[in-house]
Amino acid sequence: MTKKKILLMAGFIILILLVIFITAYNDARKDHIALQDAKRREQTAIYHSISAEEGEWIRQNQLENGAILLYRQSDAPEGTVNPYFACLAALGLLSDHNEENIKAVEKYLNWHTGELLKYNGIIKDYSLKDGVLTPTEKADSVDSYAAEYLLLLAEYAETAGEAKIESINGWYEAVGLLHEALLSVTDEITYANQDHDIAYLMDNCEVYEACLAIGKALPDDNAEGQWYISFADDLKEKAMERFWRAGEGSFSYGIFADASDTGAADFDIFYPDAIAQLYPVFTGMTDKTADMERLYNTVCSRFDWQQGKTDTTFEWSVMSDIALSFDDEEAAEEYLGHYRSLTEVSRGYPMHTANAGWVMRTCNRLSDKIENAPYEALSLLDFVRRKQ
Repeated sequence: MTKKKILLMAGFIILILLVIFITAYNDARKDHIALQDAKRREQTAIYHSISAEEGEWIRQNQLENGAILLYRQSDAPEGTVNPYFACLAALGLLSDHNEENIKAVEKYLNWHTGELLKYNGIIKDYSLKDGVLTPTEKADSVDSYAAEYLLLLAEYAETAGEAKIESINGWYEAVGLLHEALLSVTDEITYANQDHDIAYLMDNCEVYEACLAIGKALPDDNAEGQWYISFADDLKEKAMERFWRAGEGSFSYGIFADASDTGAADFDIFYPDAIAQLYPVFTGMTDKTADMERLYNTVCSRFDWQQGKTDTTFEWSVMSDIALSFDDEEAAEEYLGHYRSLTEVSRGYPMHTANAGWVMRTCNRLSDKIENAPYEALSLLDFVRRKQ
């Protein structure tokens, strides 16, 4: 055999081996992706199952008129409707994007909007007795209650579609009434009520998030929408300036009418001191800077909230959603395990529908994160190692 034929034969053999190698590598890459897909489906199935169960429980606590009870252990004809917490429950329903949940939120929004129109933009808590809802004498809070309704309305428009917003009777009038209600409690920052006794950081963060959301949900040339966006921008500037205590590197949780504040945060008090530190990032009022990361880590070092351990009897499911704003998926997942251990035993207080809403949001955010995450590539080096 001549030298030329030997070289041709060697080249042919190398080519065949290269084709075999590339084919095997491509097959291994497909198997690698398939394994990741299977793991993702397994993980997201757990989150979807938890979310579906919580959504069903929220809907079980919805009255015929659309109002959502704080909690009800049985078919007892008594209970409480807290519109702030009811909006949080409804926001959870929206995060699941199924038609049954969207219809439940539409029903709730129609009830809530009707009450806003009835009481000129100021909604109160309600007591259910003998099948009759009766409002309390005074609204618990004006600014945060307005905020959660506006946020829910904006997210409903985004989830259900702009055309569906018209199914909420009087929604635009309600948006105008809440414009006036917010002005009535605002002096650079928003106060809890018209008495201007105290302004809370957490409330101001919620108002900022909601005003920005509803402003963007309305058409660009809509005067009401432009006002809400401008109001949110101004509030952000003033709130970050007035609540932040540069000397201590933390926020005060409240500011009084005389402009004095509640002092430096006491991180041994979970609510309102510690958790308030996290709301500016959670609501998008500020970015996740090194200072904000430090505050989150400080709160986590003082309280094992993932296991429900704080200095209160309240169940702080919102922390699982807050954790995701700080990219702490591990802590959020740990909390879900704790939450499941509670619901397997009882749905009584401190478990309530807003907790279920927060858990739904956490589950669906985790699920979205997994589904949208880039696939881990199989490198040539890893492929060769597997074949050894």
